[in-house]
Order: sequence, then C-alpha cells, then structure tokens
Amino acid sequence: QRNTRPSFPRDSSSATKKQATPSDPTFVLDARNPASFAPIVLRQVPPPPKHSITMQNEAGENVDLYVPRKCSWTNRLIAAKDHGSVQINVANVDPVTGLYTGEATAFALAGYVRFQSEGDMALTSLVEKNDAKGTATEE
Repeated sequence: QRNTRPSFPRDSSSATKKQATPSDPTFVLDARNPASFAPIVLRQVPPPPKHSITMQNEAGENVDLYVPRKCSWTNRLIAAKDHGSVQINVANVDPVTGLYTGEATAFALAGYVRFQSEGDMALTSLVEKNDAKGTATEE
C-alpha cells in the first residue's frame, strides 16, 4: 500500500489567495511590504497603590499572623526558614546595684551573621551600644 498525500495546488495562481490582516493569527510582517506593519499601541499600566495593607482590629492593634524579625546587626529581614538565626535576650542590670531589673533587651541575629563567624562580635557591640545609650539617658 502506498501512502497517499493530499494534493495541493502547486501553482499559486490556481489557488485563491486570502488577504492577510493584522487580526488574522497567521498574519506575518513582511519587510518587503511596509503596508503589513501595523502601528504599535502602548497602554499605560496604572501604578500600584501607595498604601500598605495591614491587618488591624478595631482597637488599631496589629493582628498579622506572621511579622518577620529583623537582624539587629545587619537590619536584614530574618526569613521564616532561616534556621541559623537566634534571638538572645540580654538582661538589663541596674548600674548602681548591679542587680537584674526584671527587664531584658532582645537582640536578633540572622543566620548569615553567625555563618560568617561574626555573631560574638556583633552581640558584644550591640550590648555595648545599648549600655552606652542606657547610661547616657540616666545622666
């Protein structure tokens, strides 16, 4: 058995030519025919709204389910999947008596800082800045 192919007219004059239009999906731009080029129409996209959406209750308190932390040293956002990050609470001490006041200051360090082996230096510097700020306000 022989595969039979459908017969197409080989001569372009015998086939009826359809005029292509820009709305036709088979329309092709022809560099030799400038009439085939349609003008390009650009439309402006409106900018996104400037206000941010926050979830607040009637009292105005923030009730978001997840509020990301920021690294105290680099100010980077700490992602939920950053399992190398830590938050360390450092006790506030009365400068006169040296006793714990019952309050603590929280410092968050990203996993990136710890990975670079700068966690100890960062925490020491943050605590020293916090102590200097605390003694300056008391004087």
